[in-house]
Amino acid sequence: MAVFEKVQEIIVEELGKDAEEVKVETTFDELDADSLDVFQVISEIEDEFDIQIETEEGLNTVGDLVAYVEEKTKWAGHREYSYLGYSPLFIQLLWLLNYLFD
Repeated sequence: MAVFEKVQEIIVEELGKDAEEVKVETTFDELDADSLDVFQVISEIEDEFDIQIETEEGLNTVGDLVAYVEEKTKWAGHREYSYLGYSPLFIQLLWLLNYLFD
C-alpha cells in the first residue's frame, strides 16, 4: 500500500470522512479538523510508519503530510516501504554513510 493510501485510510478512520474527501490537495481545515484531530491523525501515522513527527508546522495539506512521511520513511528500512527494494540493513548503512559524509 502506498503512503498516500495509508495516510488517507488513517484520516478517514480518525475523522470519519469519506475517502473521496481526502485528496492530496485537501487541507485539514477543509476536513474540519481541529488541533486535537490533527494530533490524533499524526499519532496514528507515527505508530503505523514507526516514525516521529516533530512538528505540525508546514503540514497544512494531506499532501504535505504524505511528503513528510515519505521523506521520513525513505531511509527507515521498513520492508513494506523500503527504498527500491533494498534490504533494511543496506538502507540503514546507506543512511549512516550519507549522514557521516554529508
